[in-house]
Amino acid sequence: MPFFENFLQQQTNCMHFGAFTESRKSAIGWVTLGWIGGYGKLVSLFVHPQFRSDGIGGHLVRQVICSALAKNLVHVDLEVAIENNVAKKLYEQSGFIKVGSSSDRHRYRCSLPE
Repeated sequence: MPFFENFLQQQTNCMHFGAFTESRKSAIGWVTLGWIGGYGKLVSLFVHPQFRSDGIGGHLVRQVICSALAKNLVHVDLEVAIENNVAKKLYEQSGFIKVGSSSDRHRYRCSLPE
């Protein structure tokens, strides 16, 4: 079972969360939540390929949403490559809704309750 924690000191406008092996010797995933004012952005989500079907990505996304709620953010945005169907499914299952597109990326938003 992986171990999850806020693995770096909170910086002024971002927090980093990691997933580690039980021994904490290896990081197997991480994500960053950045924000300006009341608006957040999920950036840098990564899960090691060996662990991608273990629910770690969903857990990391939930960490971002919980932290955004605790910070009273209005919403969290993210961008994902159009061809990344696995990531799009993860975000949609986590409450994100597609709000726009460019030639190579979709933009998603998770609106947070006040």
